Amino acid sequence: MNYVFIVSDSTGKTAELTLNAALVQFPGAAIMYKRRPGIKTKEKIKEIVKEAAKAGGIIVHTMVSDSMRDFMVRQTRLNNVENIDLMGPLLSRLSHLLSISPSEKPGLFDHLNEEYFRRVETMNFATANSVTFLILKRNVPLCTSFFFCFITPVIDISDGNK
Repeated sequence: MNYVFIVSDSTGKTAELTLNAALVQFPGAAIMYKRRPGIKTKEKIKEIVKEAAKAGGIIVHTMVSDSMRDFMVRQTRLNNVENIDLMGPLLSRLSHLLSISPSEKPGLFDHLNEEYFRRVETMNFATANSVTFLILKRNVPLCTSFFFCFITPVIDISDGNK
């Protein structure tokens, strides 16, 4: 059996998606992959590299921290384990192109995705339920809606008159 260890300082979803995109090019290929998310210590990296060496596997990783990524590469070389760094080269080129250093904070993409999907769900709910809000402010009806607003007679309740 061929083993691929997916190692990340966050969820490992990026590496898994990239691996799956590549694997469809090899129909019928048998591999077993083991995802190791949330790796934030050098001790855990050592453990995973030794596990990969014992299994005769390779490591695909998406470590955003320079120091952790460098440690991963050193450990894989010391233990004769092939590693594929999916983040390092891209972060390096972008850093050069943008003339700034990356933040090196794991998990930022996942937080961005959570916020994005929360907003999409809100928009879908509003659309599906035709959500329209009427707000009375100083006897002036303000209609706010995500898509359509129809002017309808509004009863002014601010002073009790109809």
